[in-house]
Amino acid sequence: MIWRDHVNGPWVVNGPWVVMGLWVAIGMVVTPSLPTYAASRQMTCGTAIYVIEGSFLGASVSRQTAAGRTAYCQSSDTGSMIAALTIKGDEIWCVETYRITPDSRPYAKSSRLLNIAVNRQYDYDYVWQNGDWQLTDKRHMRCDMIEMPETD
Repeated sequence: MIWRDHVNGPWVVNGPWVVMGLWVAIGMVVTPSLPTYAASRQMTCGTAIYVIEGSFLGASVSRQTAAGRTAYCQSSDTGSMIAALTIKGDEIWCVETYRITPDSRPYAKSSRLLNIAVNRQYDYDYVWQNGDWQLTDKRHMRCDMIEMPETD
């Protein structure tokens, strides 16, 4: 509702549509500054092709091999391996912890990193030994990035 305040003189604006208009204005200013992802990117590392699909709400990563397409970071059904996916800018991390039973302490873990900025894949394997994680193996390989055109 708009009315004239006869005491102070200026027009006074009030109502729920004002709040909504304020949020729309903030959204128009903030949205262009948010990070955006290409509709789809592919990264070829050895015999595997990693497909990174992004949107305004987040990203998903899958792994394509001759055997088929699976999620890049996926826990086992039995709970003996628990995987956690983390995406930080151009780094895509998958940390897998291995357990004898779902409620036991982890005895091994594997960290996999796809780094889009430097086109590399890093793999680190650890075992729990003497109260700490001990690095047992590390590997890295150069990958090729293929930018896919956005589809509307």
